[in-house]
Amino acid sequence: MLNNIKYSSTSIILSLLCFSLPLFKFLAPLFIILLCVDTLFNLAKKDFFTATNKSLLLLIMFYLLTIISYFFAYNKSIAGFELEVKLSFLILPLCFIFNNKIKKVTIVLLLKSFVFGCLVSSLLCLVHSSKIYFSTHLFDSFTYDNISFFHHSSYFAMYLQVALLVSHYLIKSTSTTSLFRAVYSFCIIIFAVIIILLAAKISILLLAIYIPYGLYVLVLKNNKWFVNALVVVFFLTTTLFIFNKSAVLQLRIREGVSNALIPVTSINAKSPDVSSSQMRKLIWQDAITLIKQKPLGYTTGDVDSALVIQYIKTENALATQKHLNAHNQFLQTTLALGIVGLLTLLSLLYYPLFKLNKEAWFFYLFFSLIITFNFLTESMLQTQSGIVFFVLSYCILVSSNTKTITQYKME
Repeated sequence: MLNNIKYSSTSIILSLLCFSLPLFKFLAPLFIILLCVDTLFNLAKKDFFTATNKSLLLLIMFYLLTIISYFFAYNKSIAGFELEVKLSFLILPLCFIFNNKIKKVTIVLLLKSFVFGCLVSSLLCLVHSSKIYFSTHLFDSFTYDNISFFHHSSYFAMYLQVALLVSHYLIKSTSTTSLFRAVYSFCIIIFAVIIILLAAKISILLLAIYIPYGLYVLVLKNNKWFVNALVVVFFLTTTLFIFNKSAVLQLRIREGVSNALIPVTSINAKSPDVSSSQMRKLIWQDAITLIKQKPLGYTTGDVDSALVIQYIKTENALATQKHLNAHNQFLQTTLALGIVGLLTLLSLLYYPLFKLNKEAWFFYLFFSLIITFNFLTESMLQTQSGIVFFVLSYCILVSSNTKTITQYKME
C-alpha cells in the first residue's frame, strides 16, 4: 500500500483524513487543522508552489461568493453559520497551493486510504445491522438508514460509488499485485452490495449503469473469465435475494420508477401520503419559481426563509414544517448565490476536464458524473459530510497531473 512513498507528516495527515472520512465525521476537522499547521510550517520554510492550479482557485472563488453573500443577508447568524460550514472551500485549496509536500504525496496512497476506509466502514455497518437483526429478526435491519451507521444513506452511498470507481482503477494498475487485485475485487462486490442495501435511488441507478461495463471488463477482458463469471453470478444472486427479502428496497424502487413519470401538476402537496420523490418535484418547482423572481439570489442567510414563504404560498405543509432545502445542489446554489454562483459551481465541476491529462481526465470524468447525479437530488454542499468529501476529493483529483496516476488506464 505504501510502496515508493516517502513518509512525511503531510502524507500521513492526508491519508488519515481520506481513511477516516467514511468513518467518523468529527475527525475530519481535526485532520484539517493538522494539515493547516503542517502547511504553516512549510510556509515558514518558504517551501510552496511557484505555480497555482486554477481549478483550486475556483473553490476559493466559490467561498468568496459566500462571503459577499453574508454582507447582503438580513439573517447574519445563518449566513455566518454557512461561512463556517463551507470553510473547507477556503482552507483545503490553500493547503494544496501553499504546502509543497502535498506535491510529493502520490494520489495512489490517498486513493487506497479512502478505499480501505470505506471497506472498514462497510464492514462495521454490517456488524451494526447484524446486532439490530438479532433483536428484531427483520431483514430490513440491513437496509436504508439501519445500515448507514456513520452517515446519511445518500452520502454514504456516494462515498461507496467513488470507492467502487477507485477500486476498479486500482485493479487495472500495472503496479497492483495479484493479492491486492483480489482485495480490490472483493471491495467492489462489498461496495456494490452495500449500495443496494442503502436503497439510495440515484446510487442504484449509477450502479445499474456501471454493471454492464463492469461485466465487460471482468468477464470478457480478463483471462480469468471463469472465476470472474462466478463472482458475477454470486453478485446477481445476492442482489435478487436482497430485493426479494427487503420490503423497504422494493418500496423505494417502485416509488422511484412510478414517481419519475408523474407530472408535478398531478401531485397533491396537501396529501399526507406524498412520497420523497414527489416532495422533491414540488420543492424544485417552488425553487425555480423563486429563481425566476430573483435570479441574483437570496443570499445564504435568507434562502431558507424565502423557501419556507414559498412553501406556505403553495400550501406545501410538510416542506414548511420541516424547513426543507431545495434538495438539488444546483437549485440551492442558484437560490443562495444567484446565477453567478451556479456558473461558479458548474465551472468547479467541469473546468478540470479541459486541463487534466488523459489518464486523470477519465478518472475525473466519472467522478464528476457521480457528483453531478447526486447533486441533482440532494443539496450535498449544505453539510460537512458532503462538503469535506467533495472539496478534498476535488483537490486531490485536480492536482493529479503532478502526482502518480499515469499508471492507470481506461479499459
